[in-house]
Amino acid sequence: MILLMKTDYSEYIHVTAGVKIFNLPFKEETKDNVLEAVTAYEEAVEAGDIKLVRSIIAEVDTYCEGLLNSSEMLPIGKYLLHDVVKNVFYFTFEDVALNYPLPQKFVDIFMKDAESGNSSDGLALYIGRFINNPYFELSRLDQLAEEISSTYTVASKRKEFEKAGYSYEEAKIRATVPDKQVTNNGILVTYKVVDEVLDAYALDKDEKRITVPRYPYTKTVDPDTGEITTDVTYPEFVEGRLFKPAIHSSGDKFLCGDKLMYNYKVGVNHSLPSWDMVSTTDGRSHEKGLHSGKVCRLSA
Repeated sequence: MILLMKTDYSEYIHVTAGVKIFNLPFKEETKDNVLEAVTAYEEAVEAGDIKLVRSIIAEVDTYCEGLLNSSEMLPIGKYLLHDVVKNVFYFTFEDVALNYPLPQKFVDIFMKDAESGNSSDGLALYIGRFINNPYFELSRLDQLAEEISSTYTVASKRKEFEKAGYSYEEAKIRATVPDKQVTNNGILVTYKVVDEVLDAYALDKDEKRITVPRYPYTKTVDPDTGEITTDVTYPEFVEGRLFKPAIHSSGDKFLCGDKLMYNYKVGVNHSLPSWDMVSTTDGRSHEKGLHSGKVCRLSA
């Protein structure tokens, strides 16, 4: 049996040749060739020529297989190549195309940006860096696509919208934000729960190490109540402050700028001295490495 089908909304034609089904990009030439084979097939069936029937089915099978094994690349935006024959999308970055299809969730983001005129430069930069990781595996690209496309509904915001008169569904849409985002410079935005370090190290008169308040302060006392008030003078900018992990109080020291310690500062790079200090085992928690999380982790 040979059948040819195409729906009004489909960009593909569906060809049944014997027991095989092929989905092929719609082209007038392909349609005409298959219709010609359908006509010849029906005439052979009517004539009872089984040998010819089998021959026509085999020819259609070979023809469709040849089309599927071919490639026809169509650029979409700056970073996608669409193989219209196989209906898969490839990521192209700095004129280099990867030889495996891009996860569909990334494709959806790039397509949406291309349609709306938004820039995909940041995401492309990030994917390029991610692929260049020395421990890159294809399965991790699928995981990354899931992470980047995930969302989080801020419950407090949803309730505020509901109080303002929005339905639950509309309030949820308005209160839902990307769980992870990528900057225009290709940097992944994640979050870390920290405590501020309020002490600093100093030497006493005997040159022994002690801790002292990190920031200058003044104390005043209410002459009537005796209540003591402490006024701390914090740095003008948050970059001048020091933070530490709020959940785990100890662990491998890491580079905070050019200092090896267990603290964070805003505006400097944080990294581990060696990849040996990073676990690349997926699916397990409390592994070695620097950890940060999505928006949803802030409410955990």
